[in-house]
Amino acid sequence: MRRPLLTQRTQRFAEARRGSCGSAYPIVEDRASILCETAEGSHENQISKAIIGAAIEVHRELGPGLIEKVYEESLCREFHLRGIQFKRQQAVPIFYKGVKLASDLWLDLIVQDKVIVDNKAKAEITEEDKAQLLTYLRLANLRLGLLINFHRPRLIDGIIRVVNGLDENPPPTPGSFRL
Repeated sequence: MRRPLLTQRTQRFAEARRGSCGSAYPIVEDRASILCETAEGSHENQISKAIIGAAIEVHRELGPGLIEKVYEESLCREFHLRGIQFKRQQAVPIFYKGVKLASDLWLDLIVQDKVIVDNKAKAEITEEDKAQLLTYLRLANLRLGLLINFHRPRLIDGIIRVVNGLDENPPPTPGSFRL
C-alpha cells in the first residue's frame, strides 16, 4: 500500500533535518529541508525560487525605503532561518590577460555556490545594473543571477533574472519539433 504524499514529504523533511546544511544556525522551517536535502544537486531555478521567497519575506517585514545594507543583512538572516547556504560579500579574483589584478570583485551574496544575488535599493534597475551582474556571472563562471530591488512597493516588480550563457543554446527553430 502506498503512503499518502503528505506522509512521504514529512518523512523526507525529517530525514533532511538529520543532515547538515553546513550552517551554524539550526533549520527552522520544513521547506528549508528540501534545499538542504538536495544542496549538491539543486538546480538554479529551485535555488532562485527559495531566494525570492526569502526576499519577499524580508520585504514584507521591512517594506521599501531602507538602505541596501539593511536588506542584505536581513536577507542573510532569513537565509539562516530557512537553512539556505550562502556566502556574503564574497571576493572573486579578476584576471586580465593571465595576470591577477590587485582589486577583487566583491559580490553581495552567492547562494549555494550557484546563484549570485545583487541587492539594490533604488528607484529603478538600469541596463547598466543588468550588464554589471552579467559581467559578475561571467567572471565567477556562474549561470544565474538575481537583481533584487527592495525599493519597489511590490518586490516581485523589482526582481530581474540575469542568465549567463544563453547564447550557447539558441532557441529551436519553428517547426523543428515533432509530436
